[in-house]
Amino acid sequence: MFPRFLHIFAILGLLLAAPALAAERSIIATVNDTPITDLDVKSRINIWKVLGRKVDGGGVRKQALESIIDDYAAIETTKKSKVQPSSDEVNRRLGQISKGLQTDMKGLSNKLKAQGTTLDALKLQVSGQIATSRLIFGKYQEKVDVKPEEVDAKMAEIKADIDRRLAQLKKQISSDPRMQGITVYDLLEISFPIDKDSLSDSLLSSRFVEAQQVARKMNGCSSAKDAASGIFNVKVGKVQQADGAKIPPAMRAELEKNGQGKAVGPFRSPEGIQLWVFCKKEKIKPEMPDLPNVQYPTREQVEGFLSNEKFVSLEKKYTHRFRDAVLVEYRDPAYQN
Repeated sequence: MFPRFLHIFAILGLLLAAPALAAERSIIATVNDTPITDLDVKSRINIWKVLGRKVDGGGVRKQALESIIDDYAAIETTKKSKVQPSSDEVNRRLGQISKGLQTDMKGLSNKLKAQGTTLDALKLQVSGQIATSRLIFGKYQEKVDVKPEEVDAKMAEIKADIDRRLAQLKKQISSDPRMQGITVYDLLEISFPIDKDSLSDSLLSSRFVEAQQVARKMNGCSSAKDAASGIFNVKVGKVQQADGAKIPPAMRAELEKNGQGKAVGPFRSPEGIQLWVFCKKEKIKPEMPDLPNVQYPTREQVEGFLSNEKFVSLEKKYTHRFRDAVLVEYRDPAYQN
């Protein structure tokens, strides 16, 4: 009984999966008699991911389809002249790609498989690239020449752009409120305790007068003990640092008015009477963090970039000629524009 039910479930699973498989294998375009499916487009995008190309943004599927069509068109054009890429040429190029990705052919195959594509799909792209180069440099006798002054100008442009970005980053960091720092006040508390059991108006008044006497004698925080000498039960605390923004505005104004080394008060406190001596203030700012250690591209890298840029320009120039040699038919209207 159970095997029969399992068989039914298996059939149901295939039926449910069929629409998705059909969608992936649906033909969205043809080049001569060669079909291009939705799966081919996904595979090309996945190849770009493996090779480190950014594939975000709209229109990437259209770009992938056009790229496949261009490859087929270039390959078909070289076949007519019997100069199509050989298997050995394609494999050598694949070896170079593997080395660039710090792996071997087996490792490259595994990377592609993990990304949802195959080595055969990459071979198509590589064949198209070789065919395109052969047509541009062979049939059409084009050359990619990069002059030294072009490299100089591009290097200067890149350096200026990097320097500008670093300057913007430094300015952004500097303007961050957290980088503005805080004004720190060093304050010394002098307290005049009053025993709660002995608290009276007369005792409170007496301690208030004593605090005033000490305040008048203050001439710097180091003089606190001398100023308080001769007065019973006076406690000179330790210097405390206070964020100026958190000190009550009235008290901060009084501190600034009296100046450094002078006391403000007396004030009533839970323990009795207290004075606050303004020792000093300072602006504390965090250190500017190190900016990224940017390495400027080498001359060889810039020259390679310019060569590739010129080659891409030639590709755009001659692609329509390759396509004129083949029949391209779009089956899916979404890809026609």
